[in-house]
Amino acid sequence: RHARLTPALLARQIDALIAARQGHLADKPVAEVARSIGRVAERLLDRQDDLRRRAVAGITAVTGQSREMVELTLDRMAADWTESSLLELLRTEFGDPRALDGFIARGGSLVRAYGQGLTVHVLSGNVVGVGVTSLIRSLLVKSATLGKSAVGEPVLPALFARALYDEDPALGSCIAVAYWPGGDEALESTALSRADAVVAYGSADAVEAVRRRTPAGAVFLGYGHRVSFGVLAREAMSASEAEAHAEDAALAVSIFDQQGCVSPHLFFVEEGGEVAPADWAAMLARAMESV
Repeated sequence: RHARLTPALLARQIDALIAARQGHLADKPVAEVARSIGRVAERLLDRQDDLRRRAVAGITAVTGQSREMVELTLDRMAADWTESSLLELLRTEFGDPRALDGFIARGGSLVRAYGQGLTVHVLSGNVVGVGVTSLIRSLLVKSATLGKSAVGEPVLPALFARALYDEDPALGSCIAVAYWPGGDEALESTALSRADAVVAYGSADAVEAVRRRTPAGAVFLGYGHRVSFGVLAREAMSASEAEAHAEDAALAVSIFDQQGCVSPHLFFVEEGGEVAPADWAAMLARAMESV
């Protein structure tokens, strides 16, 4: 079940997000933002927590993935959302995360980093958790955050936003997750026309459609269709290693039902190794059957 939005209701929500950012997020230390998000991540990693249980039950019911697959995905995704992981991400990106809080000295100059006022995310549902990662990174740069969830996986982004509000109402008031049918011009125009940044996931056509409607002055980040592949050099085709490589390849292909951006769709195997490409293909077939 989801709210039936109108352009007027969505505009009110956007007004509230922008006001909340100005009042609660723009001057909030980024370390506190990471800490609050990290508390939600710890709940999602705790298999006894009601939030984790609701997430697993909901995602399993909506996506049709096995419970074991959903559990594994949450374990690996939420590990990237812990406080320590987020602080390490910020250090990697900015050197000193405090650049998001105020001016810092760097190379004889004073520098500061600013995020956009409002970031609108158009999410896809092919891989559970990717949408939440996108929302989190928006909050880390102190941007008011509106997420349009995907029909294929509307559960986790909404649960995350609600749990964040429970942990930190001030920060939680700066994020909203909604759903409307893709291509609803009135609602999408309302959202996109107010955006300072737009992040879109989906097919090449879907991403391009959002790009065309993004305001000229807004930052646009599009993540469209991708095809990944693997390469095995002849040195990897030794009699002692080829079978293990086939097992690794089968798992990489099978996880997320080959829907992930980095799910290989083909492999190039070099000739001249101890195991011929055709023989390795047979190993891969047996490993795929096992997986």
